[in-house]
Formats: sequence, C-alpha cells, structure tokens
Amino acid sequence: MFIISINIYYLLTTQFSTVHLTIVVLFALGIFLMYTTLLQGVLKEVASVNRETQRGYVWFLLIPLFNLVWAFIFYIKLANSIKNEFESRGKNSTSDYGKGLGVALAITGVLGFIPYVGLFFGIGNLVLWIFFWVIIARYKSDLVNSEKGNYRVDYDSDLLDN
Repeated sequence: MFIISINIYYLLTTQFSTVHLTIVVLFALGIFLMYTTLLQGVLKEVASVNRETQRGYVWFLLIPLFNLVWAFIFYIKLANSIKNEFESRGKNSTSDYGKGLGVALAITGVLGFIPYVGLFFGIGNLVLWIFFWVIIARYKSDLVNSEKGNYRVDYDSDLLDN
C-alpha cells in the first residue's frame, strides 16, 4: 500500500507523460481498492461485539500521510478483532492473526520514505503486503467456512510452513 505512494512520487519526478501516469495511478488505485474491500469484508464476517474497529474505518488507509499513522492502529485492531471472533467461535489458537505482519507492514511503509534506502524498505513493504493480503484472505475464508462447520486451517502454523 505504501509502495504505491513511493512509485507515484517516482513517476511524478521523472519524464512520464500524463497518460502513463494516469494509467499507473488508476491501476494502483484499483489494486488498493480490492485490498481495502477484502479488509472490510473480513470485518464484515466479525460480529460487532468482537470488532475493535468499525468496518468503514478501513477506508482511512486511502488518506495520504494519515495512513502512515492509521496503519499502525488499524492493523492491530484488525488482528485483535479476528482473534476475538475466532475465540468466540471456540477456535482458540496461539496465532497472532496477522498482528506482527501488520505492524511490520506499517513500519516498512514509513521507512520507505527515507531517502536512498527507502527503495529497499519499499520492496520489503510490497512483499509483506502480499503476505498480509494472503493471510487475511485465508482468515476471511475460514470465518465464512467456520459458520458452515467447515473449519479447516490450523492457525498454529506459519504462512511459510505450508
């Protein structure tokens, strides 16, 4: 998510035409809208008593600069909400439900703005963002399936163990 901001800044400071810039911005915005829709969908699967944040608050991640601070708050609240929901359904685990990965995602997003080394943090941020997206999609799928009695994932294993 933050890598998109860095790439847009790069495009604005180089010799790209307006058409190229518009295409890149629309493409990045489309991907980020799919991501935020997934995050909102996960919160939709969480009962309101288990939510630590409201579903609509996910869209604050679209606000430039504010999202640098909001990401720290939101990802922790999202992970806690998922954890609360699984515990209320009797699916206890030792997993952090993406909290550590979410915080790392927020940290690398901020560090991506450091001159010269920010590119390396931006690449790391992109990799973490993909991992986080996959993990949250898996949790959403399992929340949907657990209502039907088809609970299938062991959350004591890491993403990379599969």
